[in-house]
Amino acid sequence: MTAGAVDAEGARVAAVLAERERFRDAYLAERDPIADDRMLWRAQAFRHLVHLLPGETVLEIGCGLGV
Repeated sequence: MTAGAVDAEGARVAAVLAERERFRDAYLAERDPIADDRMLWRAQAFRHLVHLLPGETVLEIGCGLGV
């Protein structure tokens, strides 16, 4: 596989991921009936993964709209 083919494949993958991220952000903002609960679950799962305790902070990590 040539470097150009790898770059083209990477660009295609990036475009697909960007479209999926836009869809997810739009769904979360406009249609998700349990968006607040879902964000709480994500936050609790992340806090558990990095062993944060209530009141401790970590560098903000986000993607898309940052949610």
